[in-house]
Amino acid sequence: LAAAVPQKFPQEPRAFIWLAESAREAGDKVAAQAAIKSALALPDLDNQTRLQIAAQLDALGDPAASAKALDIPDADESLIGARATYLLRAKDQDGLAKLYKEINKGSADKSLPATRLFLLGQISEMREEHETALGWYQKITAGMPWEQSRLRIALLLDKLGRSDEAIARLREIQAGDVESGELIRDAYLFEADLHQRAKRGNEELAALSRGISIFE
Repeated sequence: LAAAVPQKFPQEPRAFIWLAESAREAGDKVAAQAAIKSALALPDLDNQTRLQIAAQLDALGDPAASAKALDIPDADESLIGARATYLLRAKDQDGLAKLYKEINKGSADKSLPATRLFLLGQISEMREEHETALGWYQKITAGMPWEQSRLRIALLLDKLGRSDEAIARLREIQAGDVESGELIRDAYLFEADLHQRAKRGNEELAALSRGISIFE
């Protein structure tokens, strides 16, 4: 059935994605690659379809090809973030540097949205440029990525040898008036993790105990 569908709907990329998945699961890597190539050759692929194609290429063990499939002009944050992840998996630091330069172009001349600031921070982390990543996250004051940026700031402070500041940041979140229970939960878990890595067992248990005491 998977092989017949692309013949019936030759302009439907999802048909070729299904064929690729079916071939891959059957162990036919060559047929899977051919099906993905056919999907990529179709015009006007939407973002969701490109992400599905990239996922199939990654499942075939080729994250570099996944990143290439997402390298299109005017890509949105979802494509940029996924492309960065695949470049990291491919250990392509040159590709990450190129992507960082692309999305940072002209940033000094305009105010960037929070989602773009968060992406710049993430890619900086992938490149192990912790000070730069910290700077991007600290620029985020609102928007969807704000909560996650607060956690990333704490972890980066720890990586930079500023453990006391990191723990203080996490405790601000724990005591703060925020609606997200997940953010508060993660603040306790992240603090426990920092103590664990520093081999401070008593402090690790104390952080977990404090977290348990406020959650059902």
